[in-house]
Amino acid sequence: MIIKRGLIYKIFLIFIFALTNLSILVISSWQSNASLNLYKWLQIIIFLILLSYFFSKISKIAGIFLSTIIYLMYPLLVVYFLLFQNSPNLYFIKRLVQGSNHNTILSLICPLIILSFVALLNCLLIQKIRLKIKKKSIYFILLIIILVQFFIFPSTNNELFSSGRALFYKDEVIEYYQDVYLELIKKSEESREDIISQAQKINQNDIPSYLDNIIILQIESLSGFLVNEKITPNFLKIAKEGILFPRFYGNSIETILGQENLLCSFPGSLKSTLVSVNFDKKIICWPEIMKYLGYKTFFLKSYDLSFAQTREFMQNLHFDEMHANDLMSQDDPQYLWGFREDIFYQKAFNYIQKNKEKRNFLYIETGPTNHWPFNTPLEFKNIVPYKNPLNHQERLMNTTFLQDRYLDIAWKNINQLFPEKNYTLLILGDHSWPAEFHQNNNFNQRMAFEENFITSLVLVMGNEERYKNRKINGAYSHLDILPTVLDFFQINYPENKFSQSFWPELQGKEKLNDKFIPLIQPSDYKCPLSFINNNLKYQYNAQEKQWTLYDLEKDPEEKGGQVISSIAEQNIKIIKELLK
Repeated sequence: MIIKRGLIYKIFLIFIFALTNLSILVISSWQSNASLNLYKWLQIIIFLILLSYFFSKISKIAGIFLSTIIYLMYPLLVVYFLLFQNSPNLYFIKRLVQGSNHNTILSLICPLIILSFVALLNCLLIQKIRLKIKKKSIYFILLIIILVQFFIFPSTNNELFSSGRALFYKDEVIEYYQDVYLELIKKSEESREDIISQAQKINQNDIPSYLDNIIILQIESLSGFLVNEKITPNFLKIAKEGILFPRFYGNSIETILGQENLLCSFPGSLKSTLVSVNFDKKIICWPEIMKYLGYKTFFLKSYDLSFAQTREFMQNLHFDEMHANDLMSQDDPQYLWGFREDIFYQKAFNYIQKNKEKRNFLYIETGPTNHWPFNTPLEFKNIVPYKNPLNHQERLMNTTFLQDRYLDIAWKNINQLFPEKNYTLLILGDHSWPAEFHQNNNFNQRMAFEENFITSLVLVMGNEERYKNRKINGAYSHLDILPTVLDFFQINYPENKFSQSFWPELQGKEKLNDKFIPLIQPSDYKCPLSFINNNLKYQYNAQEKQWTLYDLEKDPEEKGGQVISSIAEQNIKIIKELLK
């Protein structure tokens, strides 16, 4: 029996179509209603049939190309929605495009080619289905269905339609914040020469020995809610040699943004990173100031420097040396997010030993063990607190415990490197990570509760007894570190609403009466902006267009937020009042 090639081709297309779309439906229904996701899928199929009909009158090739692109985007947006519980917005897309680099694009070429081919096969079958529809009235009915769905019932739009609506919308509150952000950029540019002049006038002999070497040890995803004797014994052991800030805010939710906060004392932008728009070339940040103070500056990282444009960013901040993979060997143990900390610490400090000068500024970034998806390596299953973790929180506790275990290696290396204790050491997380104290809050790029931002800081100032075994319970953030360090050197830093030195409190002179901390969540349109004003937390929901107020003193678990505005004019008035 001879089977026609055309029949085989049709069967093949139907098989690919069924397999692909069943997979999409299963994935999209993982955490939501299956019937609703089937309805959303039908919206996509109807839309593609209409698109095929429209382009059949113009260019069939263009129609197939555009349909393939749209179909390819659909499953990607479904996965995005599963991770973020929201559709991507205009600001997220801008950050994604501006933050992409050559290496990232190259790494995605092969999977995108495969997915594009599968999308093409699906669209070819959809085109065949469209050819079966002869009556123009049916297309008219389908068009009415899509228009009514898109404009009248947006809450049940599929992920593609929801994203399309978001791309054409700008939020006035967010735009006002962005304008304030740009003013800060301008202010930093204007103060650049003054800060450099102050640094150059410092008498090198007046610098105290504990400032001879400044070391920032940035560890990954340190949740302040998990800092305790069971999970982080070494972090707390080191804290006894200095000052512990148990409630210390990371101002954003990604490493590169945390480094902007820390090194430049800038709150995050919702549209871009500093490096993606070349703002880092205009402003003055910590490494450059240290160079003018006579320090040699090092940036060492346990993961690829090309990720998130880290190399370019650190070059623009004027680090003298940047190292990552070049310090390591091919057979050194590594995980998904870089070389294991114990080996990296040994090689990083060996390199510093050989290349350090009289005064050094060291930024050491690590992160593979306590990084998403927080899986305990098999070789350490028997030493972690939870041998058989039952949930995200226990997995996070396990990897935080292992990261802390390696911290002891770094501590010993630092004291071998500088036996005279002529250093100031800061150990802190690049950001926090939610431990699911709130339901489903297990991914850092959604939601904006306290557990999404609170990390902890240890500050060790050499062998200075007055700064040992102290705890500061007041709320500070990454933005406050640079102004504080410049206070160490008696360099005046331009005042702004977002950052404040805690040097006076270290000296026991005074506590700040009015604290203001911005918390930026660039990936979640439901809570992109939050501001801590003493015990009050103002949170803006760009999706619902409303402000919610929490009293963290009375409601530390953030269960009883009160909506204080859902009117556009009042929303703008609130952010103007907060940022004035």
